[in-house]
Amino acid sequence: MRVTDQLVGNFISRSNADLKSELFESVRRITSGKSVSRPSDDPVAAARILRIDRLMKDLGSIDRSHQRVTSDLNITEISLGQLSEVLANVKTLALQMANNTVSAAERAAAATEVLGFRDQMLDLANRQQEDGRHLFGGRAEASPPYDEATGAYLGSEINRRVEVAPGVFSAGTVLGEESFGGAGDEVFTVFDDLAAAMNANDTAAILGQIEPLDTKIDDTSQNMALLGTRLRSLLDTEGITDTLRIQYVQDKNSYEEVDIASEITNYTAQENSLTAVVELSRRLLANSLSAFLR
Repeated sequence: MRVTDQLVGNFISRSNADLKSELFESVRRITSGKSVSRPSDDPVAAARILRIDRLMKDLGSIDRSHQRVTSDLNITEISLGQLSEVLANVKTLALQMANNTVSAAERAAAATEVLGFRDQMLDLANRQQEDGRHLFGGRAEASPPYDEATGAYLGSEINRRVEVAPGVFSAGTVLGEESFGGAGDEVFTVFDDLAAAMNANDTAAILGQIEPLDTKIDDTSQNMALLGTRLRSLLDTEGITDTLRIQYVQDKNSYEEVDIASEITNYTAQENSLTAVVELSRRLLANSLSAFLR
């Protein structure tokens, strides 16, 4: 009689525990919406989910680099636009000061104005970003790209390469030759030479600076066009990143997300099974008790 009671007790305990565990797991999947919450749920799927998470993390890092490069190039575009406008104004001023009717005092005043433009552009070229970087010195981002006194280029001749989309690299910085002039060709020299000619009241020397000004105006225009091409290329790479991100999310969901309708059906079946086991257990216990009382 004790053996029968023991068998009945073991059966009831084991059946209830198994079904309650399965029912609990079903509830967990329904409430979380995930079929895999820990590696033991499905080791293969869990490994794939971890790999996708790493890929998405890498994609996030690439995305941040893309945003920073895009922001830097947009700032560069604005800066070159300002330089272009200043060069046009300085050329107009130079042509005015080359007129024989202009006095020496007027040319001296114009020279002061030119040097003011020069200092304004030098400040723009050496301006720091919020994170402390400088934009126009290539890879040499930690220090001002142009000498504060002479305007000489101190930056790098190499741009830093940045991954802006998976497997796609772009120049993440701007060289002096792509902005305010490289070593020996700085725009500030043109300002200095023009101001010197005006202070010397030398009409011929003033006219001699028109060609260098035109060259700088053309250089700036070409640099802005190249910059526009770089910005368009960056815009094109956004599609690559967005497509991959969508694919990663879909792949992760295919391994991780639970089919709610199917799981609710499974939950109902587990609940019915547990009810049936409880009822069977009650009957077995009743029979066992009845036999004992005989």
